[in-house]
Amino acid sequence: MILYKNRLIIGGITKIITSIIKLIYKLAKILNLGATFFVSVVGLVVYLAGGFEDERVKTIFIILFISSIVLALFLTIKKIFFPKKKNKNVQILKSAKGEEKTEEVGVVEKQETTVYPKYFLVRQNKNLIMAEYSDRYELYKTENGKMYKLRTDYKVN
Repeated sequence: MILYKNRLIIGGITKIITSIIKLIYKLAKILNLGATFFVSVVGLVVYLAGGFEDERVKTIFIILFISSIVLALFLTIKKIFFPKKKNKNVQILKSAKGEEKTEEVGVVEKQETTVYPKYFLVRQNKNLIMAEYSDRYELYKTENGKMYKLRTDYKVN
């Protein structure tokens, strides 16, 4: 009975500590404090090694720390007032293997752009995949995670 209560107490404490660490990480990410934390950890290591006895090292550390805070402030202001503009001319394509690839598409007026190939599963046989190109159809068979080409049929215009 005592072990069960200890497990509950320790589990609760670890959840609280984990949530505090996650909150600190999110705040550091939002406020761009990564460089500041890095400089702080380096300063702690130098302090524990006894390196702050020299005034030059202490001065360099203070300059680095202040510049990292200024950098974080600059990046946060930039993120708030000048957010990244999304490029509307980029399409995300998925290949047959499931890999994502971004492709830049130019703006075309009065013309519908179709990204080829288009992949379709065959209803009658789930191991068959049809790829449609602008000028042809290709039929593939899947076995053990690999695609084998069966045939090609060309479109008649």
